[in-house]
Parts: sequence; structure tokens; C-alpha cells
Amino acid sequence: MGFNFRSPLFTRIAILVATVFVLAYAVANTFNIVIVLALAGATLFQISHLIKEFEESNQNMATFLDAIRFDDLSATFKTDSNDPAVQRLHRELNEAITKLKTSRSEKDSEYQFFKNIVQHVGIGLLTFKKDGSIQMMNTAAKKLLRVNHAKHIDDLRPVSEVLVEAFLKLKTGGRELARLVLADEAVQISIYAIELTLRGEVIKLISMNNIQSELDEKEMEAWQNLVRVLTHEIMNSVTPISSLAGVVEGELHSKMEQEAATFTKEEMEDMHLSIQTISKRSAGLIHFVREFKSLSQRPQPNLAPVKVKRLLEEMAVLQKKELIDNG
Repeated sequence: MGFNFRSPLFTRIAILVATVFVLAYAVANTFNIVIVLALAGATLFQISHLIKEFEESNQNMATFLDAIRFDDLSATFKTDSNDPAVQRLHRELNEAITKLKTSRSEKDSEYQFFKNIVQHVGIGLLTFKKDGSIQMMNTAAKKLLRVNHAKHIDDLRPVSEVLVEAFLKLKTGGRELARLVLADEAVQISIYAIELTLRGEVIKLISMNNIQSELDEKEMEAWQNLVRVLTHEIMNSVTPISSLAGVVEGELHSKMEQEAATFTKEEMEDMHLSIQTISKRSAGLIHFVREFKSLSQRPQPNLAPVKVKRLLEEMAVLQKKELIDNG
């Protein structure tokens, strides 16, 4: 703020300086006590008036600083002074208080905004200090842990000792999966921790997420895949059995309709091979069902030599009915 030579304050200072010079001259060159006393009184009056104005300005500045220190922004300063410099000072102080009010209002709005976001986010959030005092626990965390309120991390021990120990031991970037039983319901909780520094104090932020539904969904998907595989394998065994049984039944039926039915050696060999294949497939299906009971164990492969000619003959017998039906 520049000094204005036309301000009343400058005029009063100039008059005071002139009065002091005249008083000094009168004391040095005249013995008229009335003039000296009058000049001395005028000087004292001007000095006291200036002191009063300075004290008022200092009081206004002190009021402004106290308002900032105690976060009380209700103070206002009058702008009806005859001194333009004082008017400008008070106007700028009022503008500063208004800006502080606006800034605080914006920060309060942002705080409430982010607080609402934290409270409504679907992931459980929990913050606590080194001494274990809980700073914040959002709605999702309370719902997940089945608690209404907790002031200290030890207040959560009745919920789960394992969970509290995980909270305490996890460092920044640490993850852990905890299986809990809450209200007779088994849940899998994924825990992630990060340590933050706020005003020189370390605060740990814990995020919790119930992944039980995702695990159940994956388990259901695995069972569906298993059922599809089982269905495929069973059909691969049952279909040839049905096909071969139909072939044998058809040949026997055609021979039974003939009066002197006889079987050639080749027909007997085909029927024997078909019945043998049915027997093998049936035995394989029974073996498959038995092995299904031990799905958790991975069987070792049983390597054995295979006669390719015999395998091809069995495949030809398996596909015989389909080849005949398809011409």
C-alpha cells in the first residue's frame, strides 16, 4: 500500500511537525508563557490523536490476526473513516476475511464431498494410528465386520483375532487373504494395507473386500465345466455300447427270421468282437465312475504297448453302424 501525500494522516503529521518547530522557536525567542502553553497543548493534542489512530489501526490488525488464529471469520471493519488510507486498509482486511471465508467454505464442501464418497464406496476402508486409535471406518467396513462403532483396533478383536493381527502386521503394499466366520457365515476377505504420513504422524489405511461371492461364482463355474466334461466322457463310452448293441441285435434278429439260420465264421468273429468291445467299454465306464470318486488325486499315467491293428479293427467295429446308416 503506497503512501498518499494527500491523506489526512500526512496532513496531521505535517501540522504536528510545524507545531513542534513553532513551539521550539517560541521557547527560544519569547517569554510569553501563554503562547508557549498554547503551542505545547496543541502539540500534545495532536500527538495523542495520532497515537489514538495508530492504536486503532494496531487493534484492527490484532483483531484480524486473532480472527485467523482462532478461525473466527465473523469480524468486520468499518470503511467510513475520513482517511482514505484507513478506508483502503479496512476494505482490504474485509476482502481478506471474505476470501478466507470462501476458501474455508470450499474446503468444507470438498471434505464433505470426499467423506460421502468414502462412506458410500463398496470397499471397506479403515484408518488407524500407531497407538491403535481408529480415525475412520466407512459404512462398508462396518457392514462387512458386523460392527456399529469402534474407537480402537482392539475393539475388533471379538470379531476376529486373525483379522486384527493381519491389520497390525501388514506394511505398505502388503496383501493377505483371511477366512472368517461372521454371524455363522463363512467369508473370504481380501486385505490390502498402505501407510500414509499425515502432519508428521503415520496412519495405516486398510482396504477390505469380501470376495466370497466371486469365489462361489468361480466354484460354480468349475463344477459346470466338470459336469460338461463328465457328460462328454460318459457319452463317449455309452454311445459306442448302444451302437454295438444295436448292430448285434440287428444281426441276431435277421438270422432269427430265417428258417435255417446259420452264422458264418466271419459273422461269428464280428459278433464276438462287438460283444468284446461292449464288455471293454462297460468295464471302462465302471472304472471311470470309480475313479471319479478320487478327483482330488492326480493318477499316474499307465503306459502300455498298443497293437495298432487291433485298435483299428475295434474302431472299425465301433463305426460300423454309422457307416451303414450313412450308406
